[in-house]
Amino acid sequence: MSMTLALSSALNNLRANQTQSSVISRNIESASIANYVRKDSEMMTRISGGVNLGVRVVIARNVDERLIRDVRGETSVANALSAKADALKVYADVIGQPQDESSVSTKVGNLKTAFGTLIDRPGDEVVQRNAVRTADLLASGIKDMYAETRSAQTDADNRIKSGVELVNSNLKRIEGLNKQIATGKAAGREVTDLQDQRDMLADQISEQIGITTYQRDSGEMIILARGGATLLDSTANLLTATPFGTIRTADGTDLTPGTMNPTAMKSGALAGLYEIRDTIMPGFQDQLDQLAGGLMKMFQSSDATVGAAPNDTGLFTDAGTAFNPASVKGMGERIRVNPLVRPEDGGSVWRVSSGVHAAVPGPGGDNTQANRFLKAFGTAVAFTSTGGLPASSTVGDYATAMITIQQNVRTETEAQNDSRQTTLETLKSSRSNRDGVNIDDELQKMLIVQQSYAASANVITTVKELMDRLIAI
Repeated sequence: MSMTLALSSALNNLRANQTQSSVISRNIESASIANYVRKDSEMMTRISGGVNLGVRVVIARNVDERLIRDVRGETSVANALSAKADALKVYADVIGQPQDESSVSTKVGNLKTAFGTLIDRPGDEVVQRNAVRTADLLASGIKDMYAETRSAQTDADNRIKSGVELVNSNLKRIEGLNKQIATGKAAGREVTDLQDQRDMLADQISEQIGITTYQRDSGEMIILARGGATLLDSTANLLTATPFGTIRTADGTDLTPGTMNPTAMKSGALAGLYEIRDTIMPGFQDQLDQLAGGLMKMFQSSDATVGAAPNDTGLFTDAGTAFNPASVKGMGERIRVNPLVRPEDGGSVWRVSSGVHAAVPGPGGDNTQANRFLKAFGTAVAFTSTGGLPASSTVGDYATAMITIQQNVRTETEAQNDSRQTTLETLKSSRSNRDGVNIDDELQKMLIVQQSYAASANVITTVKELMDRLIAI
């Protein structure tokens, strides 16, 4: 090798060492940055006319696409459960456990106790007033639970809207990054940081909706929903979610969870929120409707003064009307204590002792009607069985079973969520260990680069000495 070629090769090696050193330093500096992928510098021999001219450095981003897809898939499943668990926890904290003083099952028991006291003192206005107040608390408790289901649905719908906006924003940003990456790759420029950004955005999309990603030879990313709908292929296929309605792509593909449509979403926070909004909370509402209807039927059938309309209402009414089996839906929201026993509405508390439609108070010691009311608490009522609840039971047992089952939905969802989160963290750790930065490994690489740098520098020094001697001859 001539001195000129040796010098040229050494200088090329020095430049390559400089690039390698820069890449390693960049890795070390970025080690703590979330979603940063380790950059590797690959040495490529430069040959011209059969002559080795040294090396050049190609900066590469070597990731395991299969592992990335596994992480995104598990993220979508875990986030669906997490969205449900969060909503159910808020709801469960409001309804309490069956034994809690604030729960409707306890309030049913309190009303039974109030009528037990009324049997002993049927003419005592204080006891009568307490029975009416306790009935009001029970009706309010059912309505409060119903209102909480509505609140959970509204919150889920708002979060669906926010989630769709995030997905759309990220799809548009990835569309732009795809173009930059394809252009840069074709021109031979480094595009690894752009790829990092794109992967981070795709990870965020997978939190909202289950996706599968592919890459073209050009470097562009294609994104499909797990059901097969295209979300990004050259251009973004943006989502639209109607309030308390469906979710579709711009090309009309229906992604609405819970439908028989094969393209329906089955994972991601959006799927979990749809289940809360359209399935779980409506199911809880049906149970509350049954409880409210059961109370209306129970008191109507045990009140000797109940007759034909307008005297067909009992202690509890459907917004002022009698129980109608054709109008059960929404009764949990409409249940009211009969105005005839509420002084605030012009009624009289003595009717809880004499009968809701009694024209005059009964004899002070007559506990016949109060006893009929008390016995009704031990009589089975027919319910439309929903969510595993009994088709026939006492109102008290139904209320206890309802609270227990609703709390069980929460605990089961939380258990599933905890298990999935553990699996997800394991996968994330595997991804980080493989694609992330290990400081010790980078420092070892730096030592090797320094040794190579020193060797190239020695070549240059030797060539200089030889040239100096030639000049001196």
